[in-house]
Amino acid sequence: MDSITTALITAATAGAAVGLTDAAKAAIGDAYAGLKALIKDAFGEGNKVSKSVELLEAMPEQEACRGVVAAAVAESGAAAHADIAAAAEALLTKLKETPEGAQHIQSAVGSYIAQADRGSTATVTVNRRD
Repeated sequence: MDSITTALITAATAGAAVGLTDAAKAAIGDAYAGLKALIKDAFGEGNKVSKSVELLEAMPEQEACRGVVAAAVAESGAAAHADIAAAAEALLTKLKETPEGAQHIQSAVGSYIAQADRGSTATVTVNRRD
């Protein structure tokens, strides 16, 4: 997943992290708002990326919303905008400075997908009706 998608999904779904100072919360919030503003400036009011992020913010627990954000970012060509990519990297850096430290974020988009990381395992079981 690209850094723009990762930053948007992580910030939108993080909520109020436990143990963060008010200053840290403000810095993360400012960086997130700045990234969203750059996207709006680059692609216009009501663009697909902004709408997909709003959807994710409304339903952060929905994996499908994460896929919509990923698709919208890819389709938009946001990665070609150096200012947007830099803002995403800055936001990710701030998120990594949380008490939990660096977080590894995965997002699976599609059907019958399992993801595993750092020596773990994952399986998918599909029950067929015969």
